[in-house]
Amino acid sequence: MRAAVIDPSAGTLQVTDVADPTPKAGQLLVRVKAAGLNRADLAMRTGSYVVGAGAAAAGVSAAPPRLMTAGGELAGEVVAVGDGVTGWAVGDRVMGQGAGYAELAVVDTRLALPVPPALTWEEAGSLPVALLTMHDALVTNGRWAVGESVLVHAVTSGVGVIGAQLALYLGAPLVLGTSRTPDKRERLAALLDDERFVALHPADLVRVAAEATGDHGVDVTIDNVGAAVIADTVTASAIKARIVQVGRLGGRMGTFDLDELARKRISLIGVTFRTRTMDERVEVVRAAWADLADAVADGALRPPVHAVYGLDDAAVAQDALARDEHLGKIVIVP
Repeated sequence: MRAAVIDPSAGTLQVTDVADPTPKAGQLLVRVKAAGLNRADLAMRTGSYVVGAGAAAAGVSAAPPRLMTAGGELAGEVVAVGDGVTGWAVGDRVMGQGAGYAELAVVDTRLALPVPPALTWEEAGSLPVALLTMHDALVTNGRWAVGESVLVHAVTSGVGVIGAQLALYLGAPLVLGTSRTPDKRERLAALLDDERFVALHPADLVRVAAEATGDHGVDVTIDNVGAAVIADTVTASAIKARIVQVGRLGGRMGTFDLDELARKRISLIGVTFRTRTMDERVEVVRAAWADLADAVADGALRPPVHAVYGLDDAAVAQDALARDEHLGKIVIVP
């Protein structure tokens, strides 16, 4: 089969012929119809997407500096099943986490989700990472409760859009979303078409949050930016707020007022898939699908697809992702 292979030691991504994967026990062999791109893909290309010290004790291994098929999510048709697989059959539509920049990929059945008719292949291939990340951030770690407001940083990114859709679907009375680009803010507001959603520039966060919440502050923040916004996020947060740190598009090292954090009794929570055991990842999938299967089937959670590239243009697609000019997801179709 053809696949886009990364060499982390050289920072390269090249499309080449490789051996077809073989499904092991508990795995599905999938003919890939679409694969979404994520920021982690860029980090994997440079070899910087590795787990922290001590993760081996939790059963997680660091990404080795070797050749590997790129990608972290995909959707496609099942073409073969491994030993012991039940509940799946050849021809089923499936989406999940896996190395998707290829004509064929294997998906662990414990991480596999059915693709409902409401989703196109491009939408399904770009949904798993955002769906699981945002449910885990907002519901599981953010402990969002009925009546609470939500803030999503980098709201026009692939995960950010799903985060806003999720908060609105659950019934949040106010969802603030930050983006530096006026055009993307306007397009997302039109796409969501919900008076509860307010798009704003990060520089306006403290003022808008105070006005929109009557000086109460934001209850739950999904932070996809990091250092560039952490200080204002703490200022804009409510007493007993939760800030869930997901991404660091704006830098890893930031400063903020620890006294303000303590005064408001804010919970600052870090999340990642890199140091989770398989059992922990399986629980993320189970919890998200239990809450959101109907929403996905109804099309309420649907990532906007900004652009679609062929497999031969995988490097071009990653370059487009790095420029951060897109709204929603960039997708590869093998």
